[in-house]
Formats: sequence, C-alpha cells, structure tokens
Amino acid sequence: MHSKTIRTILIVFVLLSLFTGIVPGTFAQDGYMDDKDPMADKYGRMTGRQIDRIDSVISISNMSTDSAMFTISEMVLKGIGNNVSHIILSKPLSGEYDMTSDMAYMSTKELDTATMERSDVGKTSIAVAGASAIWTMKDIKVLFNDRDYFLYEFGTLSLYMPDGTVKSYKLEKPVKMLFSKERKMEIMDAYPTVTSALKDAFMPGDKFPSDAEPIPMTELIKATSSAPASRIEYKKPEIVSVPV
Repeated sequence: MHSKTIRTILIVFVLLSLFTGIVPGTFAQDGYMDDKDPMADKYGRMTGRQIDRIDSVISISNMSTDSAMFTISEMVLKGIGNNVSHIILSKPLSGEYDMTSDMAYMSTKELDTATMERSDVGKTSIAVAGASAIWTMKDIKVLFNDRDYFLYEFGTLSLYMPDGTVKSYKLEKPVKMLFSKERKMEIMDAYPTVTSALKDAFMPGDKFPSDAEPIPMTELIKATSSAPASRIEYKKPEIVSVPV
C-alpha cells in the first residue's frame, strides 16, 4: 500500500474512532475496516475514545449576503483525556456556506496529503496566522456510521476571534454533519438562526495578523470553556426548491 494511502486511512480512522469511542479495527487496502486484523485491537485501544472537542482553523473569503467561501488549514481532535490528534493540511480543505439554504459543503479530498501528529494537549499549539477564527465544536454525538457515511451532530459552537475574544453559542437544536468517505465530502445542515449568528461574527472580516504566534491548546481550551454562551433558538429552515 502506498504511503499516501496509508496516511489518508489513518487520518480517517482517527476521525472515526475518536468520534465513536469504539474499536472498529484497522482499515484494509480498499479503505474499509478489517475486523480480522490482529493489530486492530491494539491500535483501537490507542485511538478509540470518545471525542471531547474539535478545533479547526477557518478562513472566510468572498462573504456576501447569500454565501461565504471558507478554508480549513488545521484541525485538532481532543479525546476525553489529554491526548490530541493534530491534523495539518498541506493544502487547505475548501468549502462554501450557502446562507440561503443554511447548509455548508466541504471537500475532504485534501486529507490525502495531510499529516497527523498525536501528542499531549499541553504540548500542542494551533497556527492561526492570517485566519478568521478557530472554530470549535463541542457536545458531539454520533448518530450513524457505516462503510461510507458518518453522521454526527454538535450542540455547542465557539469561535476564538482575532482580537482574543470568544463568541460561544449553545444550540437549541444540534447541527448535523454528514461525512461521505467515498465522495470525499462533508455537509453541514444548519438553520437560519445559526446562519445569522455566523454572519454577524464573520461579517467584519477581521483576520489574525500574518505573523501571529500559534495559540497553545491549553490557552484555547481555557478561553472557550470560560466564555458565556448565547442561546441560539431553533428556527425551521426554508424549503429549498430543486430543479425539475
């Protein structure tokens, strides 16, 4: 198996195993799990734990009243303990938030060239130079997963902004995320009040300085954990018409 393929499989494995908190085994050459692999249990014990939070470095561009383009350059996944998986992308993941439908679409194909480092939370920092915010998802719950699809939701969202402040939101109805491994795509299904909050947060267009120092994870966790959360009430999305 090529090293590029192995790297991609390991990254996806960590994403799945951290979310589900189960030991699914390792992946076979076709990219699926092989429960007969004798290394499955050993590797699963190392990575199979419930996820505590996901921190992503997000950059917003071309924002209008209808849509916003965005990229994600780094992700840190933290389990219940102090271990984290730090995913650094040589080419950012890119996507679009459609504000008319309250849905975001992101390609995940750039995970093919990503690097992953497992470390202690106290030794991990996240690079923010030039970014718009650190996007933190918490209160994560797995709803479904199989050989291709992975569905989860998050109930709390925090944004660590360039001025050092934190905008935190408690969602009355959790936002759902659907990941397809075969399509290399992730979809976020939100609702109008979430869209309004994000628009208000990002519309000023502020960015971290190009020479900004990386932010230690311990500092980020302290800031997002202590910030008061605004409640976002659920508002039913508009029905989106489709071509016939």
